[in-house]
Amino acid sequence: MSKKANFSHQHQLFNPENARPVCQIGAGSVGSYLAYLLAKVGVKDIEVWDYDVVESHNVPMSLYSPEDIGRSKVDVLKERIRELTGVEIIGRHERFTGKELFRNVSVIACVDSMKTRELIWKNVRGNLSVDIFCDTRTSEMYAEAYAINGNDVTDIKRYDHLLFPDKEAVRQVCGRHGIAFATMRTASTVVANLTSFWQTGKKEWCWRERCDTLGRVD
Repeated sequence: MSKKANFSHQHQLFNPENARPVCQIGAGSVGSYLAYLLAKVGVKDIEVWDYDVVESHNVPMSLYSPEDIGRSKVDVLKERIRELTGVEIIGRHERFTGKELFRNVSVIACVDSMKTRELIWKNVRGNLSVDIFCDTRTSEMYAEAYAINGNDVTDIKRYDHLLFPDKEAVRQVCGRHGIAFATMRTASTVVANLTSFWQTGKKEWCWRERCDTLGRVD
C-alpha cells in the first residue's frame, strides 16, 4: 500500500488543489529550500533549472549536505525532495538561456545575476500563460522578494526599474555571503506569497527585510 502525505492540518490554510505548476530557475541556497517548501505544502508539479554543482560553501546555506559536494544540484534536490516529501520534481541540469518559453506555470527566479533575471523577465513579460513571477535577492542578512504580474502595467513598470547591469549591483551582491536562516526566510516568504495568490488572488508586491534585526525595511 502506497503512503501519501496527509494535508488535513493545512485545512483552511492552503488547499494543494489550488497549486499551479512551477518553473523555478536556480537551485542554490534560496532555491533549494524553496523547492522543498513548495513540495511540503502540496505542490506536485515543480521543474527546477540549474547547471551548477554543489560546492562546499553551498552546504551551510542550503538543503545540501557535505556528501553532496561535486554533484549536480538538481540531481541532489530531486533525491532530497523525493525522500522528504514523496514529490518527484523535474530537474534540468542546464543553463537557462532565455530561448525556452514558459507555458501555464508560475515562474520563480532564484538566480545570482541580473543578466539571468533579464532573460527570465523577457520570457515572462507579457506572457499570458504565466500567472505570477517571483524574484528573490539576498546578500548577507538582507533579503528581497518580489511578486510580479507580467501582464499588469503597474507591475511591469515597477519591475523594469529593478533591473540594472550586474556591475551596478553594489548594495546587494546576490548569492554571496549568506546564512541559512536568511535564505530560509526568503524562501518561506515566496511560498507564502504564492499560496496566497493561488488561493485568493492576493499577493504582496515587494518584501524587504534585514533578517538579523527581524525588522521590515521600508
